[in-house]
Formats: sequence, C-alpha cells, structure tokens
Amino acid sequence: MHTAIQHRVIGAFSQQLQNELFEPGLIWPALDEAMKQALGHIIFSVLAYDQDGQRMVRLYSNHPDRIPVGGIKSVTDSEWTRRVLMEGTLFVNSNEGDIRRVFPDHERILSFRCASALNIPVKLRGVVVGSINLLDRQEFYDYIDPDVAWTFAQLIAPVLAEAVRSLPPGTAEAGSVERV
Repeated sequence: MHTAIQHRVIGAFSQQLQNELFEPGLIWPALDEAMKQALGHIIFSVLAYDQDGQRMVRLYSNHPDRIPVGGIKSVTDSEWTRRVLMEGTLFVNSNEGDIRRVFPDHERILSFRCASALNIPVKLRGVVVGSINLLDRQEFYDYIDPDVAWTFAQLIAPVLAEAVRSLPPGTAEAGSVERV
C-alpha cells in the first residue's frame, strides 16, 4: 500500500476520533474500515485484555455471525500470549502452517481462506489492554509498515482501556471459552 494513502487514512480516522467518535459502538466499525483501507483484511476483530481475569473479550468482529462479539478467550501460556500480551510486540503469521500452529480456532480462520495474521497489541502507558487482529491471505502482512499498525493501536488505546475497565468482573472458566 502506498504510504501517502495510509497517511491520509490515518489522518481521516484521527479527525473522526477528535470530532465524532465518542462511543465504542461507533469507533470499532470506523477502525475496521480505516484499517481495511490502510492495511487490508478479511477478518478483523478487537479484543480487550482483562489481565486480572486472565481472559480476552471480543468487543468487535467484522463477521459477528461466525466470530461473535462478546466471545471470551482464556489466556493460556502460548506463543501468541507471550508475543502479544506479555512482550507487547507485533505478531505476524505468514502461512497456513503458522495459523495451524498458533491458533486453536485455526479451522474457522482457514474457512475464510485466511492464511496470515497480524496481531497488534494495544498498550496504554506501557500496559497491554487488548489487541487488534487482522487476517488475510497467505503472506499478506509480511511486508507491512509496522508504524501504521502501531499508530492505529495508539489512537484507540484510551477507548480500549476504558472498555477493559467496564468489563464485568469474572474469570475465564474452562469449557466456556476458547484458548488464546
């Protein structure tokens, strides 16, 4: 994607945040559209990270019929957890083998014909409060500009942190959740 286009998309999304988007019900679809224009994706979701409850709660999905909002994922010791939640680094998976190795729900992901993933930790004051997750065809995210991903994450960090604070108390219980 051309850098000038990405900058225009980020600028437009930033202006929306400053002028219009005050509620999560408005911000997530706008973020979905902006990130689709700037980076591209087939599947897009935003998850809040409840560190105390060791769970992630899906706040938004662009495919709510198959990837439901409100879905809870139990945080377990995994490569994904270490990279995204503990280290707070971008995590790129390039192909079907990566998807199968990293994601317990890989069959669902592959059913969308997605074979690559970009997971962007969202941090506020150095603390991970959630993640933005994009999935698309094989090797799609191998050469993205990481600064674009980080910029979107930072723009929504305060809203995502507030969403974490608003989650009802609870923990991820075995049997009722997906594993991360």
